[in-house]
Amino acid sequence: MEFGKEITAFCNVTHTFLPRVGGIERVVYEQDKRLMRRGFGKSFLNLKNNCVFDRFMYKKLVVILSILCVLVTITAAEGEISVGVKKGDWIEFEVATTGTPIEGHNLNWARMEILDIQGTEFTSNVTTETQNGTFSSIIRTFNFVEGNVQGWVVIPANLGPGDSFYDVFIDRNVTIEGEEQKTILGATRTITYANTPERHKEWDKSTGVFVTTIDYLENYTINATASATNMWSPQIFGLDQTVFYVVVVVLVIAVIAVVAAVILIIARRKK
Repeated sequence: MEFGKEITAFCNVTHTFLPRVGGIERVVYEQDKRLMRRGFGKSFLNLKNNCVFDRFMYKKLVVILSILCVLVTITAAEGEISVGVKKGDWIEFEVATTGTPIEGHNLNWARMEILDIQGTEFTSNVTTETQNGTFSSIIRTFNFVEGNVQGWVVIPANLGPGDSFYDVFIDRNVTIEGEEQKTILGATRTITYANTPERHKEWDKSTGVFVTTIDYLENYTINATASATNMWSPQIFGLDQTVFYVVVVVLVIAVIAVVAAVILIIARRKK
């Protein structure tokens, strides 16, 4: 060091340093921090670990770790496929068929019940009734990873406008075109939709189950609309039925308590 020149940097030598926790580690850290605020450049030598840290190393490390966390989060979000149904869920549809359908496709009613779920694969029992009163049942298997969405009957849950799902049958991605709030079976639901030359479909966003469809098939068209389900309950004044009844019970108890208190006060005053 040359005398007479202003000191602009320093080197702090310590046996150990952060992230090891201890008294000397904290003292050195606070001392260095205050000197850096005054404009001093610095480095410090950790004798125990035999490594040198400059004042930019921790900032660089924090930035790198932050970028990695963001990338991992984005990758996980993009790669996540959500199944919105659970075992025991069911939904029924009123069906209308126009044109000249093939045998067994002139339906007027259908019901789907979820049987089993394993990751992104699940099975359902689909029961149908034809216009002549014949019932039939078939087990359908869905697999969102493979793109087996069975004519878009159920798609991944919580897809929004611009999101897409893969349909292996037509070998292409289908993009959600929009969403809106609708009253479906007595409850306000967020409904998404998409259109292709083959069909128009609307889904309940949180479950991924279709609630309305128009399928354009060769020589005939199928229209289906949800008519009953156990996946959500009808609402009363915008509240779920269970919540509404709980609120009513609480209000009734509160009114009874107030009336009882008033009667008690009046009785005491008469004495």
